[in-house]
Amino acid sequence: MDVASKLSSAQGERGEAANIALAKEICKTGDETALTVLFHLLENGKPKIQSDCIKVLYEIGAERPELIAGHSAVFLRLVSSKNNRLQWGAMTALDYITPLQPQIIAKNLRTIVAAADKGSVITRDHAVGVLVKLAKIGRNYTKCMPMIFSQLKKCPDNQLPAYAELTAPAIAKKDRLAFIALLKARSRKFKKTSQQRRMEKLLKAFS
Repeated sequence: MDVASKLSSAQGERGEAANIALAKEICKTGDETALTVLFHLLENGKPKIQSDCIKVLYEIGAERPELIAGHSAVFLRLVSSKNNRLQWGAMTALDYITPLQPQIIAKNLRTIVAAADKGSVITRDHAVGVLVKLAKIGRNYTKCMPMIFSQLKKCPDNQLPAYAELTAPAIAKKDRLAFIALLKARSRKFKKTSQQRRMEKLLKAFS
């Protein structure tokens, strides 16, 4: 498979259709050589090629995370990239592979949180996803939950309902009251009725 020629930029395409099609093809075939080429281009290609490759790889991760899970070190390096596209794309990939590589990713929580604090909304979204997935694994709960609470306290109002919904299933009994108190305190300051209703629905179901 000539991977490079199937990328969107190589085909003169502005959208992502070609990249998504390539991801689907690799998911179907499990082509390890194609994956090796993608990771090589991701780290050594020109910016447009790198953007294509990260898109293909996290699309693969969404469907068949086992195909990219062995490359967690690459994604962990890229979440600190100054290239925003690579940063949030790498965090997206990490979100998908966390259940398969929890120990490796748990050892790099400082990197994850630092990227979440400095990065885009998408970077933070998927960083919270990583933290919640790790928290659901018993041995990581104590380490991850304070980080999750920190994100819940300082994230923008429009992100809070989604983060709260994501976090709720992972909350242990001992942290339920603190979780509820945090959400109630923040939701009182919501300016949008839609956000208030969404939070009220969550609190009602959770209480």
